[in-house]
Amino acid sequence: MEILISILVGVALMEGYVWLDPLAKWLIHRAARQLPDKSREALIEQWTADLEAMPNSLAKIVFAFCNCTLDVGNISDEICRETFEAMADKVDELIEGRMVVLDQALQQSITRLQENERPGAKLISALNSSLVRLECLEKNANDDARKAINHFRAVSPSITAPFSEFCAQLDQSQAKLETLMIGFRQSVALVAETSQRVRDRLLDDTPLDDDSDGQQLADLFTERVENVTKAIHDLWDYLSTNNVVAPQNIAPKLKVVVDALKAAASAVKQG
Repeated sequence: MEILISILVGVALMEGYVWLDPLAKWLIHRAARQLPDKSREALIEQWTADLEAMPNSLAKIVFAFCNCTLDVGNISDEICRETFEAMADKVDELIEGRMVVLDQALQQSITRLQENERPGAKLISALNSSLVRLECLEKNANDDARKAINHFRAVSPSITAPFSEFCAQLDQSQAKLETLMIGFRQSVALVAETSQRVRDRLLDDTPLDDDSDGQQLADLFTERVENVTKAIHDLWDYLSTNNVVAPQNIAPKLKVVVDALKAAASAVKQG
């Protein structure tokens, strides 16, 4: 009877031992289901390799239970922290590098708009001032001088009108670009502030995966990064589709106006 019992116990132990390897693998897969999707496959592969390196099935069970099942919370938190830190590093790198360059490029665009507007505005001002001076002298001018002044008055709009429209377009472009820049800078500032909040949160030992505030912070971070991306797209779309073009074929018209001005001034002087 004792021999039979010993045989049965031995068979039971052998059967149980056979199931230890599958049980260890089941434990690591069960633990992996509690991890983020993007890290799950890599950790299953790593843990499986660690299992194969164990000297026996009992060691595999101990590893799967202690290093995987019991430690999965710490592993998950470590993954979350690495993700948060990588996000903060990436955003800080963008802000300190490309965002600064982009901001400088936008400021240069506004400066160019102002420089393009200045000559047109000066020309319009000069023509208007000349017309005002000639009109002041018109009362005492002779008929030839009046005709010359009227001719200058008639041809001036061919220059002042398109340049006025051009300057107005430049003003609108500058105002729009400045508004977009304000939105862009505000978005960048909010991302930078959130990045600092992430780093402050990483100094706290409270597990991130068990912390609803941590998830809210991650969602906020993602939202603000998306806002910066949208602001950049808006700026790019505006710059690529709203090029303000100077009046075309303006040189011949300008010559006519200048000649008329000279003729009017000469006629007034002679009169």
